Amino acid sequence: MLTRALIVQRHVPRALSTQYYFFHSGSTTAAKVKASEVKVGNVLSLEDDSTLAMVKKSTIVKPGKGGAFNNLELTTMSGRNMSLRLRTTETVEKVRLDRESYQVLYLDGDTVHLMHDETFEQLSVELPSVLPEQKQHPFVQDGVKLELLSYESNPISVALPNKVEIEVAVTEPQPKGATIKVGAFKSCELSNGVSIMIPPFVNTGDMIEVNPNTLEYVGRVSK
Repeated sequence: MLTRALIVQRHVPRALSTQYYFFHSGSTTAAKVKASEVKVGNVLSLEDDSTLAMVKKSTIVKPGKGGAFNNLELTTMSGRNMSLRLRTTETVEKVRLDRESYQVLYLDGDTVHLMHDETFEQLSVELPSVLPEQKQHPFVQDGVKLELLSYESNPISVALPNKVEIEVAVTEPQPKGATIKVGAFKSCELSNGVSIMIPPFVNTGDMIEVNPNTLEYVGRVSK
């Protein structure tokens, strides 16, 4: 029944998901803020080349002499890491991103096809352009819910959930009668080909929850 409701479809060209986005003067999607107010997760429009970059770390430093600084570690929307040191009294452009929930329909090579949770609108984006961390790509599978971040209607990034269910494809079985050491882990390969560490009591064929952002085991899914 959902198929009949999918009446709108659009493809976002790769060019819209590259490093550069241009800030339009007077736009309601960006605002001037002091560097002292910049927080982790904020997206800044850098005035020197109009690059959009997300703040990964923000550290206020107060030297013995002179004014305070905010040392920022950022990642551009193409995945390039950079550092920026600003006086706390300086102003920067903080961009407001639109966040909407989508479901993965299917993948076609590097192209991922998504469906809006409420409107059922479909769109397709190039996965490397919106998710620079290649280690996360195997977790973008059919049915996975994710958050699409857009700037002025242009998709620029996707955020994966903190938990996804996935099957353990290969791991060593736990020997019968063996004593499990607290904090012990063993390696395994998931059904998507990713290798992670899991507790000894998890076996091949078990469904587990994994955090795709950290590649960490979360828990075993109850049968």
